[in-house]
Amino acid sequence: MPSSSHSGRHPLTQLTPDERLIWRQLRNRARDASTTQPEAACIHYRDLGLLVDPDGRWHYPMSRPPFRGFNDALGHVSQYEHGRGRPLLSSLVTTMDDGQPGKGFALFAVSLGFEVVDPEPFWRRELTRTVAFWSSMDDTLLLDAAVDRVLSAVDGLSDMLRNRG
Repeated sequence: MPSSSHSGRHPLTQLTPDERLIWRQLRNRARDASTTQPEAACIHYRDLGLLVDPDGRWHYPMSRPPFRGFNDALGHVSQYEHGRGRPLLSSLVTTMDDGQPGKGFALFAVSLGFEVVDPEPFWRRELTRTVAFWSSMDDTLLLDAAVDRVLSAVDGLSDMLRNRG
């Protein structure tokens, strides 16, 4: 699995109950997807909103057009995954217009430390990584991603302590 830049600038994100619903839906889609057709795992914003909030009861209009707050929630899901060394689950969420993520996806990835030269190829690589990671059904990958993140944090602390002296 290609590694991404872990800058350590983002604290380990915790998800709200609403964001956990989004995370579960996206994780299940990625887990059940085929690595030969990762685009088939994608879901439109509207369809995801209807899945996580079928009755439109959330306390803000996140799950219905114009999806205010949905991008923030997807950003938290991506930050949560990135903080644990995993690919960005929000790569699965696309617009109905062109079947690609919103413009904020690449911008947010840059804020996480990814190098994004061209947004579309970056998205396709991240989508492929996401589906490959979750569909592998390999618990070792999950554990390795978590351990790698912990070791990276320990290295950062070690460097910081060395530089203090």
